[in-house]
Amino acid sequence: MRKNWLLKLVFAVIIAFLVPNQSLADSRPKVSDIQNHWAEKEIEEFINRDFTAVSKGFREPGDFYLHIDEEGRFRPDTPLTRAEFILLFWHDRGVPLIDSNDFHDVKDHWVYQKSYLQRSVDSGLIVPDDYWGRRFDPDRLITRLEGVIINLRFIASAMGPPPTTEDYLTDTAAAIQRERLLRLLSETEEPRPFVDMDAIPSWAHPYVATASRIGLVKGRADGLFAWDQPLTRAEAVALMTRSTAIGVEYYSRCREENGKMIC
Repeated sequence: MRKNWLLKLVFAVIIAFLVPNQSLADSRPKVSDIQNHWAEKEIEEFINRDFTAVSKGFREPGDFYLHIDEEGRFRPDTPLTRAEFILLFWHDRGVPLIDSNDFHDVKDHWVYQKSYLQRSVDSGLIVPDDYWGRRFDPDRLITRLEGVIINLRFIASAMGPPPTTEDYLTDTAAAIQRERLLRLLSETEEPRPFVDMDAIPSWAHPYVATASRIGLVKGRADGLFAWDQPLTRAEAVALMTRSTAIGVEYYSRCREENGKMIC
């Protein structure tokens, strides 16, 4: 069952990609517009992982140029749509495509046709009921808060073994994911890490405070989280790079005993 093996595959691929391949990095096209950018290191790491995924046959060669244009520009300060964010998220993890759909408004959109959205739903990173009328609005700009929540869900998924086939058949897999996310959020002791916490919806406070505590987000230079501002390409890649490292650290705590994963 695809949902059962998906997260196992995600972390297996990520761990493999954490080992740098210098020869591949040296052979990839250079990026022309990130020098001295605050996220230069994270963007370089993302581009290296993405190029590795293409070079190893996980995706078509043309996919690499979805992130870098013909002039070698990454456009780090350009805002992302929801669909573009999901594209970057899964390209950063190099996992093969799957099929199906849980939203009503994306049938003719590339994010559905290439299965990026359904992969996010199957992994528990995006919950269709969170969206009014189960409409994803793929071309709407994604906010900083949305990006943080998706990455926190990814980290939470690493806090235990992947759900079993029986979990999915009995509809308990979603409950397992929610329990792990709540456990991650409950560990937070820093309730007001940013100066604009009063402007952030109260239901989102645990997400923002947890993201700050675990080092997923650092906020902007003025001390603001800016929860409703569009997420830029650089900010998205920084979130993904950090969530990858944090998720792998959690996943590395798991061990196998008597044929079962213990975390």
